[in-house]
Amino acid sequence: MKDLPPEILELLFDYLNDPKDICNISETCKKFKEVIERSDRLVKKLTIYVSYPAILHSFRSTLKNSVRRYRNLCITRTRDIGTESQFLSLTNAFELIGPKIKNLTVKWCLLRNLDIPITNSSDQAFRRRIRAEMYYYDHAPMGRYYGSYGGMRDNYRDELHKEFITIIKYFTNLERTVWNDVHIERRTNLNEITTLDFTSLRQLEMRDCDAYAFDVISSATQLDSLIITDPSWNSNRLPGIDTFELFLISQEALKTLIINSIQHPRLFNIDRSERIQFKLKSLELKDVSFHDKTHAENFFNTQKELEFLNIQLQNERSRPLDFLSFYDEILKTVLKDNLKLKTLCFDKHNYRFINCDFLKNIKNENVETLNFNVSKEDNDAEFFKTLLKTLPNLKTITYKSEYCVDNDGDVCFDKGTNLDQVVQLVMINASVKSLINVYVQHLHTFELSPKLNGSYIDDYIGGFLHRHRTIKVFKIGNSIGPSYFFVSWNLCQIIVNYLINLESLTVYNFAEVNKSVQFLCNLRYLKKLTVSSLQYQQITAKTKEECERIKLKLIPVEKTSQVNEIVEQDDDDD
Repeated sequence: MKDLPPEILELLFDYLNDPKDICNISETCKKFKEVIERSDRLVKKLTIYVSYPAILHSFRSTLKNSVRRYRNLCITRTRDIGTESQFLSLTNAFELIGPKIKNLTVKWCLLRNLDIPITNSSDQAFRRRIRAEMYYYDHAPMGRYYGSYGGMRDNYRDELHKEFITIIKYFTNLERTVWNDVHIERRTNLNEITTLDFTSLRQLEMRDCDAYAFDVISSATQLDSLIITDPSWNSNRLPGIDTFELFLISQEALKTLIINSIQHPRLFNIDRSERIQFKLKSLELKDVSFHDKTHAENFFNTQKELEFLNIQLQNERSRPLDFLSFYDEILKTVLKDNLKLKTLCFDKHNYRFINCDFLKNIKNENVETLNFNVSKEDNDAEFFKTLLKTLPNLKTITYKSEYCVDNDGDVCFDKGTNLDQVVQLVMINASVKSLINVYVQHLHTFELSPKLNGSYIDDYIGGFLHRHRTIKVFKIGNSIGPSYFFVSWNLCQIIVNYLINLESLTVYNFAEVNKSVQFLCNLRYLKKLTVSSLQYQQITAKTKEECERIKLKLIPVEKTSQVNEIVEQDDDDD
């Protein structure tokens, strides 16, 4: 292999997606190391991780002794107080490498130091711990919180702000950047901020940053993608959302916009729709409140080239009664005027429509995918039923209820529902009674996850499978957390008798695992059988031999644990 030319070796190494594998190969021999160091294609997969000021010395040594043209950098600002000489060394290193970096991740201040994963921005318990930590961060004596340090600094937070501005200005050729916990005070020198050049930036993601951070990045007006998650202006005590809105409308080529968790102050306090130049293709709004219904409608009127829309429909207790029809005109505009719309996702969270007559005479024949999530406070499926009539050419339908006790209120299909174009149907926590009301002519993939079920469930499922013998991919059971549903021996017989063309089957909970798996071996075209890892361990050698004989591949899969916590909402989140 050493005799191969560098071009061929580079092509072979390019198949490695894990950066650790690339690093290991570079240490194999001198030739491999030179190939990787001189390849832009391979080096762009590698990321330098800098923890300042903790491992600053090793970072400087890496840059000094390496000829790699690094493109990715991750900076973590620890709680330690660095010396002036350390900071000077860091800026000298960034001055050298900064113009070469294309992808920069910044983890500033506190959040990244907590030993709790950020998995859900709406986790109230997590937010409480963050607020307590931030309060202590702002008010505790510096010597007690950060350890004794000669020449104790009275305003450590201001030093962090100055450090960030000084460091970020060296990265003038960024194409993508992610900022975590960056908080810029308005008193920062605005003249210095406006000189920062980010005109090459195309992707920006901000997590828990204040709106003043947009002052720093204001020159980036050619973004393709903008992602805002859990911003720090979610309080009336923290102004700045106006700065974000001005940054948003300054974009000229924005195609993807994702906003997660903007409650107070609400979005679009001022109507600036006439100044919007961008035409989005993808829009996601989750846990976002609009200040004014008319302003929200005007914004959606400017976006008529959407291909993907994910929007959370939610109610607010503080709103007047007319808010009950808040989304009517917005949805009417989206479905009527967006002729390129392909995927539509709704997350209906404690929001009930007075009626669905506003969609009565609207048809959108372009939407092919519908994802519909409904909270346990609002398991009324009438809006979903109306959407099925409004979107006649759907190919993929996902209906997910947060909670189901198999009552009539969660029957998601009207009697006689005929879905001619659908090839994939997913029903999670929907009532199994829905199965008797629907017929899907060309169904290829079917996923059913019952939760709290009533009686005769095998009869409902059996009747559905009898009418849909075209199914080739079938998933049944709950992949997340504990399940109250088991696939019985009787249901396995139904599957074998009706789904003779089945190619892939996933069952998370067998009532009798070995007996069932052996019987499923009678399916002629079945090639893959996926089971939970726990039940895979219960499969005997005899059963595995039978699967090997017919070339049936057994695949174990870990079930994802899910912990549901009820957390009392605090005053700041009301």
